[in-house]
Amino acid sequence: MPGEGPFGAWGALRVVRFRGREALSEPYRYEITLLAKAGASDVDPRDLVGKRATLRIVTLSNPPFKVVHGIVREASELADVPEGTLLRVILDPPWARAQHRTRCRIFLDKPLRRILETVLAGDPLMEHRSAAEVEDDDDTETFSPARELFTFRVTDTSRLDDPRARAFVVQYEESDFAFVSRLLEEEGISYHFENGRETCLLVLTDHDAGRPRLAPAQLGAAIPGRSVSHVALGARLRPTRVVLDDHDWRKPTLDIMAKAGSGDLAEYHYPGAYADAPGKGEPLASARLDRYHVEARYAAGAGSVRVLSAGSIFELEAQEPDHEGEYVVTRLDVRGAQAGVLSQPAAEDVVPWEARFELARRGAGSAVEPSRFRPALRTSKPRIRGVQTAVVTADPGTGAEVNVGGPDGLSVGCVRLRFAWDTEKARLAKEPSSLWVRVSQIFAGAGEGAVFHPRVGDEVIVDFDEGDPDRPVVVGRVYNGANLPARGAGHESSMKSLSTPGGGTYNEIMFGDAAGGEVLHSFAGKDQTTDVANFRRESVVSNAKMTVGGDNTETIAANRTESVGANDTLTIGGNQTITIGGNAVTIIGGNLAHSVGANELNMVGGSQTIGVGGSVTESVGADVNESYGASRETTVGGAVTESFGAMMKVSVSGNVTESAASHALDVSAARLMMIGGNYSTVVTGSVTTKVGAVEIEASGGPQTLEVGGSITRSGPLHLTFSGFEDDIKSAKLDAQGSSMSINVITLEAIGMTRDITGIAKSKSGASPSAYGYEKRMCGGILKIAAVGLVASGVDNQGGGPNVEA
Repeated sequence: MPGEGPFGAWGALRVVRFRGREALSEPYRYEITLLAKAGASDVDPRDLVGKRATLRIVTLSNPPFKVVHGIVREASELADVPEGTLLRVILDPPWARAQHRTRCRIFLDKPLRRILETVLAGDPLMEHRSAAEVEDDDDTETFSPARELFTFRVTDTSRLDDPRARAFVVQYEESDFAFVSRLLEEEGISYHFENGRETCLLVLTDHDAGRPRLAPAQLGAAIPGRSVSHVALGARLRPTRVVLDDHDWRKPTLDIMAKAGSGDLAEYHYPGAYADAPGKGEPLASARLDRYHVEARYAAGAGSVRVLSAGSIFELEAQEPDHEGEYVVTRLDVRGAQAGVLSQPAAEDVVPWEARFELARRGAGSAVEPSRFRPALRTSKPRIRGVQTAVVTADPGTGAEVNVGGPDGLSVGCVRLRFAWDTEKARLAKEPSSLWVRVSQIFAGAGEGAVFHPRVGDEVIVDFDEGDPDRPVVVGRVYNGANLPARGAGHESSMKSLSTPGGGTYNEIMFGDAAGGEVLHSFAGKDQTTDVANFRRESVVSNAKMTVGGDNTETIAANRTESVGANDTLTIGGNQTITIGGNAVTIIGGNLAHSVGANELNMVGGSQTIGVGGSVTESVGADVNESYGASRETTVGGAVTESFGAMMKVSVSGNVTESAASHALDVSAARLMMIGGNYSTVVTGSVTTKVGAVEIEASGGPQTLEVGGSITRSGPLHLTFSGFEDDIKSAKLDAQGSSMSINVITLEAIGMTRDITGIAKSKSGASPSAYGYEKRMCGGILKIAAVGLVASGVDNQGGGPNVEA
């Protein structure tokens, strides 16, 4: 801002008096009264707010100046005095700007160090510097704004650098200052400020070695510039044992209780803000116990020493031996006044400097011990009262439509969420929006329950365990203007789950509750599996219909019973195969119609019995082939009629036996019998054969005709015998109206009566004929034994035969 001299507008301001308070893990505050000299440039208090300033205090010791860097938090006019105008300003450390930067954001899988660095460096004037130190300020001629740095001096980094220690941390409607303060308090890490030449250093530490030690360290009543006039020891009753407990839902039976200290004055806290194992909670329990130790053993003092700051370590030289030892300044209250600025100073300006302080002892006497200072848990954690809504998200770059999983591969149907207040687009573009959040189901148990996964983009209702933003849980789901009910919420109660929304399919269970139109509809977008451990029963009062677009397979381990009260129709577009491991029984109370459009094959491995109570009609449009591996027996109680439109062929590899009361064979055309061996016909009665003509050819063997009675043949008969022997025994040959021609025939009649009456013999080749019957015997021998030959009215001519009787 414009002004005069090297200090600008500040050159017209003089310090009249001030009051200051410093404490470990608290920002210091100095209330300063300034005089704006009369006649100088006007100083508008409003122009001072937010400006950086430095208060230099002469220490009368080493270092020569105590400097306090900060920003002007408040500025106002107090009063007019003869010398000018009195102004009141409040000076806070630069880090106090973070009190006015409030936001909501999420830190996922980040170590605590990274979280703190992110928040602190979020101040554009704050810079992280490792192992930073400050130099003493001895410059009183110039001024430039101090650099704002922060550094870590932490010995136990087991939680500070472990991303699992705080895997999910939410800054919810918290200022950056409150957020950092709360995390440090919970972890037992304190902070203090070290001001030096053009530097304001914020130090984060968990032990005394990280705090500034005076050089020289001695303070005492008789030490000039380092006078401590009064020290008093004190004690308070505090817990001597701390017990923390928590619950890890990933390992619900795991005991993760953490303990520190002993004694019956125990403090129990749940939840303890840790998970995984007791080892994660033990540092927190120890930090709480250390805090109670500091509060239980303390000291208070006063003096004119000006070199002290919150966190300073010094060695006290006291008259009382039990007061001697090392101390850490935990709180400091100072006031000072500058003489000669006002002509009429106030009564409070008589004392130029006064300091009062609270101390933590570092052992007693020469036995030095750590102070064990830890910050008190002053900063409360924000609580979310009531529920919020959030949207289910997919991991960046995946484009998933369903994002369900769980931490460490433990999938219990968790989802990731984006809350409306999470507006960090840069973070959301490169990492998941939240931790895996459990989803409440209608019921859940070991190996049982129901699972309905929220889809990416669904709006869900989120509650928080004890209101803790770090512990969300999904307790419900709601529709919104973008996600509407599947079938309208006015008349139907439906549940719909999109399994693959991008693929154009879904799963659905729909309940229609309209009066007269009640319906329960289920739809599986792809597969459906139903498992029944014991008994399944379905009852349909009216009709039932099932349509299968592809294959249908049923496997029944035991019996199957189907009962159809009326008709049963089975239509098969392709083939049908029925395999029965045992017996099959088909009982039909009425008719059975069996129609086969093409071929039919019946194969019976054993016996087959067909019983028909009535008639059987078989109609075959083409050939019938029957093949039997063994014998076949057909029993017909009545008549059998076989009608063949064409020829009939019977081929028998063995014997054929036919038994009938009577047998009639009617052949309208020719009949051919071909016999590879002998042929024998036995007729116990008479045989009558009527033929138009008969020709018998016997070659290569004898022909024997044995007749117990007589043989009568009427009509023309032509017999031809070649190389043939006809042996007729006890037979009577009666030829009437025939002629017989015998050529070169020898007739032997032994014991035979020959009666030839009216026969003419011709010896020119033997041609006996009798009544149209002609018997020719060429090259044969006719033997007639005890045969009576009677020829009546026959012309018997024989030439050259030799007849013997």
